[in-house]
Amino acid sequence: MRDFNRPGVTSGGSWRREIVNRAKGYSIEERAAILQKAMYRAQPTFDDFRGCPGYSNDMLGRDAQKLKEKEARIARNNKGKSGEAWSDRWSAQAEPILTYVMNTDSFLSTRDSFAFLAHEYDDKYNGTDIVFCVMGKDKRYMTFSVDVATGTSSDNIRKKFDESAQSHGGTPPMAAYVKYCVHGGRHWKESEAPQFILGMMPSRLDDATGAVDIKEGLIAGREADPKTDFKLLSEMREQIIMQLAILKNEKNPANESRMNKLRELISAVNTRLAEICGVKGDTNEERIADYGRKYKKMMGQMREDLVYKNIVDEAIRRTNMARGKKVRNAA
Repeated sequence: MRDFNRPGVTSGGSWRREIVNRAKGYSIEERAAILQKAMYRAQPTFDDFRGCPGYSNDMLGRDAQKLKEKEARIARNNKGKSGEAWSDRWSAQAEPILTYVMNTDSFLSTRDSFAFLAHEYDDKYNGTDIVFCVMGKDKRYMTFSVDVATGTSSDNIRKKFDESAQSHGGTPPMAAYVKYCVHGGRHWKESEAPQFILGMMPSRLDDATGAVDIKEGLIAGREADPKTDFKLLSEMREQIIMQLAILKNEKNPANESRMNKLRELISAVNTRLAEICGVKGDTNEERIADYGRKYKKMMGQMREDLVYKNIVDEAIRRTNMARGKKVRNAA
């Protein structure tokens, strides 16, 4: 992956952000365009894999042709659809800002992690918008897939969950085959990357974009934005719980590797959520109880974002279904 700055975080609230933005003369649209340019500059391309083991020129050529044909079909199907164009406008803003947020050191404070916009082939063929990688306890990176959502309709979110829940050839449900990964000189494929649906509604995407500091046309950092961090991590948390509940029901030894990755990730996610919620307590039991109270309270506050609300509601609904099925099987 081509390098881009992984900035620290400065303090400040939305009121300060608005004043600073006006003073610096960068509109939300300008900030979104600068972010988009930077994130797409770091997106993998076919050229990044030429001469790499496992990526023959013939394979790269075939995939490039397949991608070209699919992009042409998408363009023909979307021709004249103003609604699609409107949706694409928010998607074009959402994917870079989420990638940037997930790439900052503060997103998972206890684990080394990074994110990059998925290769266009993995986007169009494998349903992956963002690749998110987290350092495991074995000092190896675990690879996860992110499908970005911006539609505020509950039906739209449910369809995304339905699609993720399907088996895709040799790739099991709730996972994606990510074929083109590159970072730090390493090139790899992940056949079963656990997949998460993450997103925010358009007005909240503008808030997240406004938190990014731009100096002389370059990304210079990001103000503290606990609401954005909380939403993405909470969406991820509820889907990890959902996936673990479903996979546990299947009692398939092949699921163990994925479950271990999910257990490692939720530990890091819970730690960061506890920091955001300001959890306190002298004992572990007190901290767990305080986390439960404050997390639920903040979830309630964030439900004004309809995308967040629909994602966590759908994840919790499917978790309850999985747990209900387990009870019936036991009976």
